This record gives sequence, structure tokens and C-alpha cells, in this order.
Amino acid sequence: MSLFPTVPPETYPDWKEIPDCFRRLGWDDFRPRVTCEVLEVSPNIFRITVPQAFYADTNAYLIRGEIPTLIDPGHAYPESVESLLAGLESIGLSLSSLAQVVLTHPHVDHAAACVPLRKIHPLPVAAYEGVGKKYSEYYNLMKVAYDFFRPRCPHLLAAGYSPEELVAFARLYYLPPGPIGFRQSLTEGAKIRMGDQDWEVFYTPGHSNEHILLLNPEGLGISGDLIVGRATSLGEIGVYLQTLEKLSRLPLKSLLPAHGSPISNPPKRIETARKTVEGLRSQALQLLEGPGLNLLDLTRAIMGDISKIHLASTSTGLIFSLLDELQSDGLVRTDPNTLAGDPSQVIYRKNVRI
Repeated sequence: MSLFPTVPPETYPDWKEIPDCFRRLGWDDFRPRVTCEVLEVSPNIFRITVPQAFYADTNAYLIRGEIPTLIDPGHAYPESVESLLAGLESIGLSLSSLAQVVLTHPHVDHAAACVPLRKIHPLPVAAYEGVGKKYSEYYNLMKVAYDFFRPRCPHLLAAGYSPEELVAFARLYYLPPGPIGFRQSLTEGAKIRMGDQDWEVFYTPGHSNEHILLLNPEGLGISGDLIVGRATSLGEIGVYLQTLEKLSRLPLKSLLPAHGSPISNPPKRIETARKTVEGLRSQALQLLEGPGLNLLDLTRAIMGDISKIHLASTSTGLIFSLLDELQSDGLVRTDPNTLAGDPSQVIYRKNVRI
């Protein structure tokens, strides 16, 4: 099944054609709504809530001052962009009054807005080194999302979703193509002027291989998707745990995440994230004793209700990453008798050491 056929970008379908399918998936109101929710989370630092059509709202941050800077502008849906612009206006700013955009990581729900914003007023975009070359066009962001989503398809089909529903879900990424506008590469230890301060860049992979944290002299960190809820990681679990250890050594006073409320006690939340990931690891090993489980059954056993397709996609992705790490550590193996058929029926078992 080809979710992202190779077609010229100008032939991409309009995402607004999808609603009937999403109603069948059980979303009564899947479309983002236009909002104007702005909160001054620190002097001259504003959080703008940016809605999107799936998952949680995202946080864009506006730093006012000498170098007015927009961080993680959000998704490219028309309602998302309109909400962002309304938020800027409520602060007394516009795109033309900003100096730059900075990305904590190049995921579509935080970076895609760069494309339509560039058509309104071009701004230079800064991100971790290599991001500008790898993701110069929106299509590249979309392709990375697809590469993550594609291996989950057999498991989502096994969960009862139809091929048409998976195609509709994937087509959410088909938005108007265009350049993102990268102009600056950020590296570990570099300083970037935002507002009236120099912020230090820390490389923090785990959720994304190109993830950074931005830290000001007062210990306020803009942390992207490093900690969302109790934890996060859709990349390598071991790398994510190393990043949490790195964070624990930084002089963090508070964190501004890309989803949810400010984190007032970073050491406590970092420790909670570490315990959460290690708890998932222990739980998976316990569940895989004896006859073992396939990915979908293991995900349900650990994560609970994944009846909505966005939960099924992200949850199976998280547990897939966890299994990959456990296999690399020699703690989990696959049943060779299940490898030749349907990928959703591959059985994972805990290795028994003699």
C-alpha cells in the first residue's frame, strides 16, 4: 500500500477533502479551531497556543526584545497559522517585525508553519546543524513523517483500520509545498541571540535526532518535545535516557515545552521521565516472558486504549522503539517461525539466559 505515492507536489490533494473519513474514525471534530490564546510565561516571553488537526495543541514561543524571535511556529494548517498570527497581533507584533524563527526540532507539528509564513513574510530559520540541508523543502519533512509511519501500517491494519483510513490519516501531511527558509545551523555550545539575551544551544537527541534545547542565563530552557507529560521518545530509547542524564546536570530552573504547561521543577520531571521510560522497559520484559506477544498486543497491554488512530500510531511507534532497544541489548528476540508472514504477527519473547 503506497501512502505517499511519488507525484509532483503541485498535485497533492487538499487536506480539507478528508473529513468524512475522520468522522468514520470517531473524531467528532478533528479540524483545528482558530484560537487566540497567549500567556506571558516569563518577562517578554510569550506562549502562543497553536491548534492542530490531531494530537495535542502545540506551543509556539515569542521572545520580545532586541532580536524578536519566534520559536517552533507550529503546523501549517490554515487554522493553525491564523491562530499564530492572531497571537502575534495580540502581543503587538507581526511577522514583519520579527527577526528570525528558531526550531527545537524539525517535526511537522512544530516546523511546517514555516512554509506558509514564508509566503507572508520571509524570515530566516535556525535549527540544529544539518537540518537545513536535509529538510530544505516541506516535502522532506513529510517524507520523514511517512518513513516513521510506514512500518506501523501492518499493525494498524491488524488493529482494524482500513487501508482507506490509513491513507486518509497519512494525507494529513499533504500540505502546500514550499521552501522552509533555513539560514543558520546551530551546534552544541553555540550561542544565539534571542530577545535581549544570548541563549546557549544544547544537543538533546532522543525524541528527534536533530533536537536541541535553548537555555538562557537565568536557567530557563525552551525544551521542545524532550518532556511531554511524564516522558517522551519516539527515537532511540537509550539515546533518550542519555539525554535525560545530560539534562539533569544542567542548571535548569524551569522548562518551556512544545506541548503543555511550563515545567517549574525540571529535576523532578527529568527523574519522572527517566523512571517512566525504565518502567516501560521493565513492564515490557515482564510481559514478554513465556509465549511472548506481537507488537500490537504488547502495545495494548502497556498503553491501554489505543482505539483512536493517532494513539495507535504513536503508541505502537513508542513500543516499537523500545523493542528495538531491547533486541539490541540482547534481552528480547523474535520468534523465527513468525518472521516470514504478516509483520503484525511477529512474536517477541524475552531472552532466557542460562
